[in-house]
This record gives sequence, C-alpha cells and structure tokens, in this order.
Amino acid sequence: MRIRLLGPVELDVELPGKRERALVAMLALAGGAPLTREELVDGLWGTSPPEDPETSLEALVSRVRGVLPELQADDRSVSLEVARPDVDALLLADEVAGARAETDAHRSLSRLESALRLRRGPALTGLLDVPFAPVAAAGLEDLHLGAVEEHVAAQLRLGRAAEQVVRLRGLVTAHPTRQHLWALLMTALYRDYRAEEAVAVYAEARARIAEELGIEPSEALQRLEAAILRNDPSLTGDAVAEQRVATPRAAGRIPAPRSRTFGRDELVRRVEGCLGEPGQAVVTLTGLGGSGKTRVAAVVASAFEAAGRRVVWVALADEATPAALLREIAGGLGADVDELGQLSIEADEQQVLVVLDNYESLANGAAGLLELVEACPQVDFLVTSRVSLGLAAERVVAVPPLALPPAHAGPSDVAASPAVQLFVATAERAAPGFELLGHEEDVAALCQILDGVPLALELAAARVRTLGLTGVLTGLRRNLDLLRTTAADVPERQRALVTTIEWSLGRLSEAERRLAVRLAVFEDAFTLESAEAVSDDLPDVVEGVSTLMETGLLRATGSRIEISYALPRTVRAHLLPDFEASPDALSVRQRLADHLLAQLTAWREQLDRAEGDLARARFDDEVRDIDATVDWLLSVGRIRPAVDITLLATPFWITAGRLQEALARAQVVLGYVAAESHEAARLNVTVGRLAYHLTDVPVATRHLEAGVRLAERYADEPTLAEARCYLGGTLFIGGDHRRGTALMTRSVEASDRLGLYPLVVEALALKALSHLHAGELDEERMTHERRLLLTREHGDVYRTADTYNTLAEIALDDGDPRKAATYAGECVTLAEGRLPLVMRDATITLARATAGQGDVDGARRILGEAVRESYRIGQTLAIAQCARLGGVLAFGEDDADLALRLFAAAQTLAPSPRGTDEPVEADFAAALGEARAALADRAKESWELGASMPLVELRERLERLVSG
Repeated sequence: MRIRLLGPVELDVELPGKRERALVAMLALAGGAPLTREELVDGLWGTSPPEDPETSLEALVSRVRGVLPELQADDRSVSLEVARPDVDALLLADEVAGARAETDAHRSLSRLESALRLRRGPALTGLLDVPFAPVAAAGLEDLHLGAVEEHVAAQLRLGRAAEQVVRLRGLVTAHPTRQHLWALLMTALYRDYRAEEAVAVYAEARARIAEELGIEPSEALQRLEAAILRNDPSLTGDAVAEQRVATPRAAGRIPAPRSRTFGRDELVRRVEGCLGEPGQAVVTLTGLGGSGKTRVAAVVASAFEAAGRRVVWVALADEATPAALLREIAGGLGADVDELGQLSIEADEQQVLVVLDNYESLANGAAGLLELVEACPQVDFLVTSRVSLGLAAERVVAVPPLALPPAHAGPSDVAASPAVQLFVATAERAAPGFELLGHEEDVAALCQILDGVPLALELAAARVRTLGLTGVLTGLRRNLDLLRTTAADVPERQRALVTTIEWSLGRLSEAERRLAVRLAVFEDAFTLESAEAVSDDLPDVVEGVSTLMETGLLRATGSRIEISYALPRTVRAHLLPDFEASPDALSVRQRLADHLLAQLTAWREQLDRAEGDLARARFDDEVRDIDATVDWLLSVGRIRPAVDITLLATPFWITAGRLQEALARAQVVLGYVAAESHEAARLNVTVGRLAYHLTDVPVATRHLEAGVRLAERYADEPTLAEARCYLGGTLFIGGDHRRGTALMTRSVEASDRLGLYPLVVEALALKALSHLHAGELDEERMTHERRLLLTREHGDVYRTADTYNTLAEIALDDGDPRKAATYAGECVTLAEGRLPLVMRDATITLARATAGQGDVDGARRILGEAVRESYRIGQTLAIAQCARLGGVLAFGEDDADLALRLFAAAQTLAPSPRGTDEPVEADFAAALGEARAALADRAKESWELGASMPLVELRERLERLVSG
C-alpha cells in the first residue's frame, strides 16, 4: 500500500474521513515505530480533545483497521506496518541520504531527481488543520528544500554551473536566510567565470541576512568570499560541501540550573521515555525562545549522567557541518572517527546521549542531523530547537509554558501553580523578604500576562527588588521593556524577552511578519476562518499560520468546537504597537467587526435549534473579540454596527450566565443612541430583559415600559411583543398580577401570529406562572408540556432543559420527589458544561428532590454547588431559592432558628409571588410553617434578624450548612 504525503494526502484505500487519514499519516511518518495513545490524541485533537478521548481514539483505530489490517494496536500504543519505500516522505529522506553517500556523481544526481519528483505540492495538504500536521508539514518542506540544495550541488559537481544560476537566484529570493543557497549561487557564478558577480552576491547576501536575522554571514560564507577574491583553485573542484563548514562551540558540561525546576516532572519523564524507545534516535524539544527547552534538556541529561550514561553537551552558536559536529562529539567522548566516517565506540559502551542545544542556528539542520544519526549508531540525540527538523526518525516534544493558576483560584491553588512557584522563588532571591502571602491575586494576574513563559517570569521577578510587585505589574500592562537583564551568566539571546521574540520574528518573510502583526488584532483565540477574514489582502494565510506555529509565535489553544490559535500574550504585547501604528489598522478592525457581525447573525439562527450548542461554543471562543469590537465601534462613532452586535450577542450572554456583564454593556451602548430612536426601543427592551433575569424589578420596569412606548411608535411588532412579554413577567414578579398576566397573554398571541418561536416559548413559561398564581395547576402543567413539545420539535436544547426543570418543580409541588429527580436529572444531563443558568436552576431543583427523598447528605452536597453558581452569576432569585432550601435542611437538623433566618433572608431577596411571606413551593412552605411552630414566641425575632442579613453573611451561613 502506498501512502503519499508530499502534496495532497493520498492513500491506495478509501478512508471515511479526515481524522482517519490523519491517523494513517501520523503513523506512516513514524516509519513503523509505535506511537503512544497519548501522542495520537495530542496530534489528532490537540488542546481540544473529545469528552472521552480514549473511546474516540479506539473508535477511530477500529475504523481504520477495518480498511488497513496493517494497523496494529495494544493498550498503550498504535503502529502501522509499512515499508519505507511505500511512504513518499520516508522514501525522500532515504533517497537524499543515499544520494549523499554515492561516490558516482551521475548516480547521485539520478537518485536526487527521483527524490524531487516525489513532491506533488505542499506537504500534508488537506490535513493542515489537524494539530500535528503544521509542524510535520514544515519539517517535510524543509527536507525537500535540503534535497533541492543537494541536487544543485550535484549539478555543480558535474560542471553545469551556468544552468543553475537562474534557478539559484529564485531560490535565494524565496529563502533569503538559507546561507547554503547563497554559497551555492556564489560558487555557480564563480565556476561560470563571473567572479565579480559572485562577490556582489556576497554583499547582497550580507545585507539580506543582516536585515532578516540581524547577524553577520557565517564564517563559512565569509571564507568562500575570500577564496573567490584570491581565485582559490579549490573552488573549481568538488568542494561544494565544504562551503558549509563552521565551528560550533566546544562540547561542554551540562549547564547547572540557576534555580529550582518547577512543574516539569511529567515532561521530563515523557522525554526520558521517548529516549528509551527502541529505534528512537532523535528527540527534539521545541518551543518559543525562553520556554525552558534548555532547562528540560539539562534535567534529562543530568538524570542520564547520574544513571551512569555517557553524556556530551554541545551548545551551538553558529552553523556547522555534520563532520565538524561529529568531531566535537568524538572529542567529548574521547573517541575516534573511523575510515567509514562513523563514530568508533567500544562495543560494550552503553548507548551515549548527545545533547545539541540551540540547534535552530543551523541553516540546514535536518539533513545535517540525519548524517549524524547515520554516523553515530550508538548515540541518542536530544535536540533543543525553536523549530522541529521534520525527520522521520525524530520524536518532537513541545515544551509548553508552565501551568498557570485556574480562573478565580483561591490562595492555595495560586500557590500550587508552577508558574507562580518559579516567579516567587526568583523574586525571593532578588528581593529578600518578598512573600506570596497577601499578594496571590496580583501574582496570578502577572503570571497570566506572561503566559507562564519561564524566561519572562524570571526577568519580571528580578525587577521586584527595584519596582515592587505593583510596579512590575503596572509596567507589564504597558509593555515588555522591563523584561531584560545584564547578568553575565545569561546568554545574550535571552537577556531581553523582546530579543527572543524578535529572533523568531526575524526568521519570517515580510509577508509572514505582516501576518503576525495583523493577528495582534485578536484579543485572544481565533479560528483560521477569522484570520483569513482580517487578512484577505495577504498571500498564503494558511501557510503563514503554519509557519508561525512552527516558530512558536502562535500556539493552538483550547476550543470545544474547532482548532483555534492564539498569539502568546507576550508576543501579542510586543506586536500590538506595530499593529496600532500600521496604516491598515482601521480597515483591519472594520473587517473584524464585519466578520463578527456575520458570524453572530449565522449563530443566532442556530441558537434555538439543534446546532445551538455549537453556536454557543463558537460565541464563547470569540467573546473577548466581540467585547473589544463593540468598544472600538463606539469609540470611532460607528454606532449602528455596535448596536447590532450587542443585540445579537445578548441571547448568548444570557445562556452563558453573564447577566451582570451583559447588562452593563447594553446600558453603555444605549447611552450612545438617540433617546427616542428605533435603536433605543430595541436596546431598552434588551436592558429590561437582562434586568428581568437578574430580578431587578425597578430597572426592568423602567426600560421595558420605554421599550413598549417606542416600539408602538415605530410599529415594530416583534420588539413590542418581546417588550410586553418581559414587562408582563416583571410586573407579575413585582406583585401586579392582573396587568402582568394581560401583557403576557397579548405577547403569546402576537408571538404566535408573527411566528417568533423563541418569544412564544418564553411567553408560555411566563403564562404558566400566572396559571400557578391563580391556582390553575392543571393549566400550568399543560402549558409547560406544550412548551416542552415545541422546544423538542425545534431541537432547542436550552429551553428543553429549562422546561424539564420546571416540570421537576411541578412534580415537587405534587409531592413526587422521585419524579422530580428524574426530570431534574434530564435537565442536568442536557445543561451540564454548556448552559450555566439552566444548570444552576436544575441543581437547586435536584437538591430539593434529593432532600425530599430523605438523602440529606446528597442534598447538602448538591446545594453547595448551587450556592457557588448562584453567587457567581449574581441572580437574587436563585440565591433566595438556595436560602429557602437551606432553611429546609437546617430545620431537618433541628436548627429552627437558622431555618427561619434563611427563609426571611430569601423573602427579602425575592418576595413570594403570593404577596405573603409564604413560598409558593409546597416543600418550602411546609418547612417554614414547622420552623415557626417550633420557635413559637421567638419566631418573630429570628425572622427580623434574617430579614436584615447581608448577602455576604448569608453566603457564609449557607456554606457552613452545606459543609456539614
């Protein structure tokens, strides 16, 4: 079976989908070596794995095995039995290595031509949105370019210099930082008797290399220029390969860390495991400058040395040939290089570990390392590089930033974060007396700003002594200039964070750098579709994103739906001034606004259907850019699109439980429109609707009444129906049942007539509330059953879950807690992890049903979850319901005083719609009556104390109650 990866991915068999082809591609590139299930999950899904990755991978493997019996799997790993010549990428590597070993120039050239014909286009086309593919594709493209260089060199050896000049000029234009190509062009010109042009090319190369990399040409290129100037006879011979010779730094000791290593134990074990696998000759640690690659390599090397293994550490600072590196390795081992060009080690010598640090400094590193692997059969290579090498024998291990504290973390979780631990340890050395205690929030914020990048954390911590923690945090929010040091024991390339970032940026083409600057418009993660939307005037955006991923300037990030990318915060902070100063900043922000408006319009159509979960997840991924875009539109006076985006975003904010934030934003936007305009009608209704959900009756009433008045003026029937629906609900909650019921009834009729599905089901829920108040319990239940039928037919997960919860509450009122638990459980299943508001309400209902079945411990645990969510979202009605359930549990534990206080606090927060102190819920009403009877004369005092209980104290009492 043939597997073609050097272009559009093609197999001799039909596979059902992209993920299946990606699995085969990953295994094929491994050349028959097994890949662990963890590696496959990482490569196939990245930071967005399915809910059960093991099951999903097993299903994927099973589907592929049904077509390809060569696929083998066990509990730990998966492999593909495939002959190397049947995989074009492996065949390319083998042909290039074979051609290099050929002594006959014509046979070498023939093999290289066969190898170059294998490429049919950009590698792994069709899979580039699968996480493993961008890095692998870049490595394969680098391998192909190395083959091109070998082919040119072979042509020069055969005396065909003149016909290679035009080809080489095109190559150096496309790849201006590959110094070997410049050397080949200079040699070709010299052999074509154009020495003056060859010298001029050196000047051109020097200027381009300085512009792109900020460095002088390599020593090899300088020697080649000198040889041309003196007409060195060796230039007419077979010495093209010698043009790459330069000297690396001498092999040295493993560098001793200047501080403790935090949060790398699991990564170190993974690297050690990779090095211990049979046939695994090369392990490459990749990551952005300052990510800690050298530190991890040093920890691994030290462990190997402590175990009695021979270790050679080579820190590269310049270009080097395989021969030069081989000499360095041999010198470090006290060994020889035999007549076959192989490292001569005693037969009983253990496998040796060679660490090649900073390997990205080699222009043609992949081909060079391949030669070293062949020359050193008893050597394992551990390589650190900002980019992977794309070798079939290479295992790439990304070195991620240090783990950050989770959102809203408490002091103990902050202190446990490896990023925080590194910062604190470094700050304590720089400023004796510094301590984390009392500064957890600021330190966590600082680590978030710096993305957990070790170099950035160390540089920031070193400034605490002079600036203090607040000064460092303030400075970082402005720019990255303070992240620098003059310490002599820190490598020059790492003495400032901007230097490490600029080094990576310097490897980009002009178009790629423009793309990197352009992507700074995004506040956080973005999809490839969004990147193309703001960069449709730039060439090859997809390839550019792949290159930025390869250099570590862009990283894949967590998303529930699709592959997303993000600039590390430090990189974005460095690029943002360039973006803001660019002449196209205004047009790019407008493109983003247009794109988001189109996205929101499409997602809004999906929200009330079966695709609603996908729409909500996509909104969550884009929400920071949506917020920032509304702010920008208001700042430049583009009010209409700001209004449209706000109105479209409101239902998403509601289902996400972001009510307070949404209300504040809608009120700000309302302040930008004319008070009596049509936009004011729609925004007033939006503000009123959000206030209604927060049970803020005065604010909701004021804005909804304004919305009714303006919608009537503009004959806007949909807005008028919505305003009447929520105004009716607000009035009903506020005690005006007659007028509230009348408005809700009119809203149901209008919504039905206009075909406004979302409003129909919302109005039905409020209409059912009026039936409950009137004691029409059968009508209430039938209204909700009608609502359930509508939501299920529509595929509306959000409102289906909400209706299940309401039916659970009705079952509780009917004295059937078991049935209530079933309904509430259905609601939790639908809402968990995606519908915070509904999940919170269902959790309260489930706790009530659990208590009703006599499981007090279970009810207490579930109530604890509900209390946390209710306070996080900030809705008083939900907090009041938690307090009432707390009253039930307190009375069940014979604490009638606490029970009565909790019922009173609930009544203050959200008065009973009965117009009395008695809750409408039967279980709550029964517990309240019993508590009053138990306290007798003291009941009034307990009630008054509870009615004046602050929210903070209420939460403390509830948390003590649920903790047992």
